[in-house]
Amino acid sequence: MLFGRKPKPPNMAAHIIEQYAKEIEKDPKSRNYLFSELFAALTFAPKPQEMRTIGEVAADLLRNKNAYEVANLMHYCYADPTSADPTQWHKHCTPRGCRALLICGASHPNGYFRERCLRLLTGERNVLQFVLLRVNDWVPQVRKTAQEILIPLLKQSMQSGTDEILHAMPFFEHVQRGKRSDADAGFSKQRLDQALISYYAAHRNAVLHAPVTLRRLCYRVILRNAEQQHSELLLHFIAHERDGAQRSLLVRAYLRTMHVTQEQLASFMQDKYWRVRLDACEYRMKAQGAWDGLERLLLSKSYPIREFAAYYLEQNGFDSPGYCRGHLPDSILALCDLGTKADIPLIRPYLETHPQESLVALVRLGAEDSETLLWKYMHHENAKLAKTAYRLAASQPQFAPSQLLPEIESQTDPQLRWRLIRLLGNVGDWNIMPILIRLVRDYTHLRPDILCMIEGRSSFRTSITSELAQEIRDALDYAGELIPERIVEDLRFDVNRLVSP
Repeated sequence: MLFGRKPKPPNMAAHIIEQYAKEIEKDPKSRNYLFSELFAALTFAPKPQEMRTIGEVAADLLRNKNAYEVANLMHYCYADPTSADPTQWHKHCTPRGCRALLICGASHPNGYFRERCLRLLTGERNVLQFVLLRVNDWVPQVRKTAQEILIPLLKQSMQSGTDEILHAMPFFEHVQRGKRSDADAGFSKQRLDQALISYYAAHRNAVLHAPVTLRRLCYRVILRNAEQQHSELLLHFIAHERDGAQRSLLVRAYLRTMHVTQEQLASFMQDKYWRVRLDACEYRMKAQGAWDGLERLLLSKSYPIREFAAYYLEQNGFDSPGYCRGHLPDSILALCDLGTKADIPLIRPYLETHPQESLVALVRLGAEDSETLLWKYMHHENAKLAKTAYRLAASQPQFAPSQLLPEIESQTDPQLRWRLIRLLGNVGDWNIMPILIRLVRDYTHLRPDILCMIEGRSSFRTSITSELAQEIRDALDYAGELIPERIVEDLRFDVNRLVSP
């Protein structure tokens, strides 16, 4: 503590500043949790230079901090600042130091002091979020002051051409979720939303280039006030939104609240994001039921859309498997979903022309040579095809350690070697534990990933033979210090516990 229990020196402000400097020199992390005591030095009649020093410390500390973090800094501040005079800070502090002190004062535990600092913030820049945090303050007079200066600050931010409003979106959401301001006369959350929507309409590119977390909050404002007059703005964001989840959110809201033309619906059904296409198909199904051409959705590359089509076609007695058999090769994936092992001869001829789709279908339908096909295509020069084969092999383990280990040792392609090691880790018993442990030393650059597989394997509860137990102990000795002591102790404990009597 900077105050301590000793008698206060004549110049208490200078004493606190000196103690603060000593503490952060010993522990730089203390600069945050001791700042509230440094701020309290302003209540002990500091000299102009001392005010300036505190302001500069505050400015450095508040750099890149949001309003929530500042409120946490000030949570335990000395709560009786009656002798502090914020109007003097403009005279004796630098502009950035004065701004930082006012921001801190607006989060002070004393409500009277918060209100005084809030009023002085009106002439500062980039303080919108700090005012928004006080719109739901627990002291009515502080709320009223924040609400009075909010609209002028909002207009100032709109005219400045900066992204301050976008960065303050979490605090606009804070205002909307708060309940204290609901009963305040003269304040309207809906009016605040309308001002934001006007800003979005005038700065569409700024919204679209904001991080996805901020765009989501912007869209939430529009969706809370979804009206036909905002349809053009919604369509603009739908057309240019690059995140599939957010685009789907906007489309669902548009379909639910706006008048949808046939052209718009057709556009949504051809969207590049499968989730948007599915939203449009579900809307059309609810509006008019099954339509002519619904069966063509079975040819989609997106499984959810194929599943949607198959479900409703089945309800209408349509022979979806028969349709797929008659529309090969476009329907290979759909036949993989709906067909049987008897359809394998129909798919096999397309293995050369449509290798990726045919490989997926043959493996999932249970072709007898699935293992041979996967092994062949995992080594294929086409990277996309090789990755597909690896994922299929990982989802349906088919390779024994005796087949994988020689290939791992002889493999020169690091990516393929790692994929083979991952397949080795999918083997569902403890017999591969000594192999994995030895790989830690053989391939030290893969050590963290292999250790993760070892730790996951150690959770398997099964009995092991005394021979396997000895192999694991020998492997641990071989790996040496490359395996952390904690993991070694856990493995030795499990080996002693699981070994068969």
